[in-house]
Amino acid sequence: MLKNLIESAGKGAEIADKFIDTRGETEERLSERHQLDMSSDNWLAKSIRPMTLLILLILQTFIVVYSTVYSKTVEPSITYQMGILLAAAFGFYFNSRKAEKLATKNANANITLEKIKSKQEFKLEKKQIRASRKASRRAEREQESEGTK
Repeated sequence: MLKNLIESAGKGAEIADKFIDTRGETEERLSERHQLDMSSDNWLAKSIRPMTLLILLILQTFIVVYSTVYSKTVEPSITYQMGILLAAAFGFYFNSRKAEKLATKNANANITLEKIKSKQEFKLEKKQIRASRKASRRAEREQESEGTK
């Protein structure tokens, strides 16, 4: 009986390991989801983050005003949880917006760099073609001068 219990615990640990993601995998999955949301034509998908932030801000303001006006103490755990949710929403919203803007800037910079590189490569190819033409002309002139001698 003990042996069966140990084996089932080992199988459970293997299953749990399959579902546990590293922090990087989780962040990557979240950023993919945000990119999909922003590329969607759905209004709700694009505005869910600002709406969530606004709702949490309104609720926090309501709690503060209620406790101030009616001089009643709101349960500290509710205030604490709302504060945590609001801080997380603010941090998440602004960090994701920052990441989106940086990704756009990086994409534009990469495009510009590729354009510059292609121009440089084109100029280099032109120089090489010109140099090979000059070399072939010199060789032709030398052959002609040797032939006339």
